[in-house]
Amino acid sequence: MNSASGEPTLVRLDDLPELLLPDETLGSASRNLKPLRCRAESRFPIPSGACPGVVFTVQAGSEVSVFVFNAATDRDPDLVLVATGAGGPEGGAGQLELAPGSCWLKVQHRASVGVEGGKSLVETRLRLNAAAPVTLSAYRLHDPGENAARAVTADVLHPRFAQRLEDVQALRPNEALALQTSGTLRAKVDVTWSDVLASGLGALAGIVGAAAPLTVELPATASVSGTVTLAEEFNVVFSRLQDGRTRATVKKAAARTFAGAGDLGLSVTLAEPQQLELAVRDAVAGLLGEDYATVRALVEKASLSELSEVERWAAEGLATRLGLGDLLSAFTTLREKLRQLEGALAEALADLATEKIAAGFAYEYRRLGRGSTLLEVVLDAGAVVAHHASLCNGDLEAVVAAVLEGSPGLALEGYLHRKTLEKAQSWGFTLAVGPWAARGRQRRALSRVVEEDITGGRRVSCLGLGAYEGRWLTSVAEWTVDLRADMLRFASGHTPSLSEFALGFHLAWHWRQEVLSEDRLDEVLDAAVLWGVLDVEHAADVRRRLAPSVGRLADLTVQLRFDDAPFRAILPALAAGRDADFAAALGAAMPRRSGSHGRGDPCRRRELYTPLWAHVLEHPDAPARALVALARQHLAKGDEPQLGFLEENYLKLAPTCTFVGLARVANQNTAAAWRGFRSGARLLHEAVVAAAEEDGILEKTFSLMVNLWAQTHHVRALGAFLLEAASTVGVAASVARTLSVTAREAAGETALVIAAPAA
Repeated sequence: MNSASGEPTLVRLDDLPELLLPDETLGSASRNLKPLRCRAESRFPIPSGACPGVVFTVQAGSEVSVFVFNAATDRDPDLVLVATGAGGPEGGAGQLELAPGSCWLKVQHRASVGVEGGKSLVETRLRLNAAAPVTLSAYRLHDPGENAARAVTADVLHPRFAQRLEDVQALRPNEALALQTSGTLRAKVDVTWSDVLASGLGALAGIVGAAAPLTVELPATASVSGTVTLAEEFNVVFSRLQDGRTRATVKKAAARTFAGAGDLGLSVTLAEPQQLELAVRDAVAGLLGEDYATVRALVEKASLSELSEVERWAAEGLATRLGLGDLLSAFTTLREKLRQLEGALAEALADLATEKIAAGFAYEYRRLGRGSTLLEVVLDAGAVVAHHASLCNGDLEAVVAAVLEGSPGLALEGYLHRKTLEKAQSWGFTLAVGPWAARGRQRRALSRVVEEDITGGRRVSCLGLGAYEGRWLTSVAEWTVDLRADMLRFASGHTPSLSEFALGFHLAWHWRQEVLSEDRLDEVLDAAVLWGVLDVEHAADVRRRLAPSVGRLADLTVQLRFDDAPFRAILPALAAGRDADFAAALGAAMPRRSGSHGRGDPCRRRELYTPLWAHVLEHPDAPARALVALARQHLAKGDEPQLGFLEENYLKLAPTCTFVGLARVANQNTAAAWRGFRSGARLLHEAVVAAAEEDGILEKTFSLMVNLWAQTHHVRALGAFLLEAASTVGVAASVARTLSVTAREAAGETALVIAAPAA
């Protein structure tokens, strides 16, 4: 709201009666009050009830802004007051509703932060940025017929502030107090250990000297908690509801300082040592192949003579596995090696959990636009007293903990853009705390968030997500693909270049909450072999281990994740990918067929079906009858003529069971989707090499690539193609590849995480 000149009018407080006509009411107040700015005549200290010892100071000569809202067309730049029917950012609503016939005065002060009594900011444990200005706003409801001059004078002379508890308690229905500042936000995050291990178990191979896939079994409910702190500008609003309760909202605020010019300043502190201790026990048992109690017994026994027969067998096996030679001469060395391994695993698991929470939280947080709600909770009078201080300090942890504990007087309305605090399983780059959990049917979108600091520097975060369900063989499969592109810091120039982005690519294939059958287990293990989690020999070992889970409810997921370095490394190969390369991946991704030699594993399928898919890519419009004839002729050369018979009857079978069914019924656009993906990779690669300005390149890349991950067979082939490219350029060991199985048993849920060794 501006004056006729486009700028607010600046006056002294004593001038207010002369400025306004005596008979002007708030309901009819003209643009002179939209807004009005007054000059503070003297220094105005505001002791903080939320932070004892802290003083917010309106300096002498600073400006006090006054706004009047009395029409549906009025707009509050802070989006606390929103017209009826108008949505706030991200589709949310404001804290107050500008209904017809209502009238508000908003008095806004800009203050600095200091302390009193000779204390330092460190002593006060202040989490606010003392170098950044603080904006304090009060929204008071008035009768439209009230005299404007008297109302403004009274509100300015008797200000209210969000950080004073008594002022929050004095709010009337439809009034609000707001505090915008720069400081440190705190939030508590829980993540299951199975999610942590799925993101980095392979990295533990170097500690135990493993060349085979690593396996850890643990309770599915086992979790680790971490407190996340990050530097941010945030807006805290307290508003009074009609029923007398108070709604408290913490939102991301528009940057007003240089504080956002760096990264988030994000750090994580793990909360409970016992959570780590239990995880270490499971990891030691899984990675060493011996019960944890046995390993500890070996560490604590002083000599071989103290070992039981079972312990001696275990010691001999561990000495052999660790390459220590004969147990008689190596027992002391074995004890020390096991002690070192336990300590190294504890440290590595703590690092994995910290990294998962930090990276996942930052990934999702950057995709929340300015004005997005971080926390929204309704409190009764007692809860306001209990949580007022922590909310003013940007400490979300205390309120969230109270909600989880079921403390009376609190009702959660939103947390990090979600409506509940239910745990969700996380995949790939996510932490499943925000709106980016890869869920839902047929989701296909590129979301883009652009932030600006006070210099005009920009930070861009994009998420190209595809989440789908489709029929594979005789069941429904669910898969997700996510293209990552985000900036850790604000751009050095006005327009970001691709060199300033962290890139990544993630694929996951899920089977959720179903009774695990023999066929499904074979299908899952085949996908794990296709995506390089296991080789054929190890798949047989894992099958024997999972055999007791057959007939039980289970969730299963195979994942493939390329972080920035390996993804950038394979971009040239993707950009230059030949049709023959992708035809080989399409062949390997053909469905496994029990009892068939040619369809038994990905290597045999690659050899048998690559020529057929090469023909499809070269002749995308070839009719089905021509493909049937080609398949019969080609497959007749092998030892399994029945495979050719299947192709003749492709219309009578599930579309995903045969080559012709996949090429002409299930997919139909394979060649176009593949070439679009390659074009997108080429566009992105060239832009990265040239350090080109981003300027829409990511949106174009996503639109070209996305069609290749809309069908199950294409996603399977894409994973195989990406992994082959990684092997070719020598970065396959840096690609995270995992199989996760959560089985439901009478005693509870057990999670088994299997990962390919990583560099």
